[in-house]
Amino acid sequence: VSFADIAVANNTLAILMCGDLSRRLSAKYRIDPRKTASLLGIFSCIMQGMIPYSGQILVAISMANAAAGYALSPFDLIPYMWYQFILTIFGLLAVLVPSLIDSFLKRNPWDWEHNMTSKQYAEIAKTHQNVP
Repeated sequence: VSFADIAVANNTLAILMCGDLSRRLSAKYRIDPRKTASLLGIFSCIMQGMIPYSGQILVAISMANAAAGYALSPFDLIPYMWYQFILTIFGLLAVLVPSLIDSFLKRNPWDWEHNMTSKQYAEIAKTHQNVP
């Protein structure tokens, strides 16, 4: 999704482009779809904030240029991208230390047979039992 975001400079489109592939990989390797969806969002957001031709960088540069009175480059903003750096660290931690996310997801595991969480399926089954 990061490479797709670099190509299209729009994180929503990048997520849509990679969504089907992500869903297939999630099903093939039995990775919780909620985890893959969150990782798609995290890494598209990281790249969207770092590419020098993204909308938010261009707006920030134009505002900085107006305030400073001289021309700045998008690369001049890199030392001030704290959010992107912190998000990158936590995104990598989520991938490299799976117990961080998995401990939350194990409380409500994904039901692959019904393509929903176990809690959702239990609620649906409960309402269908009450129907005469």
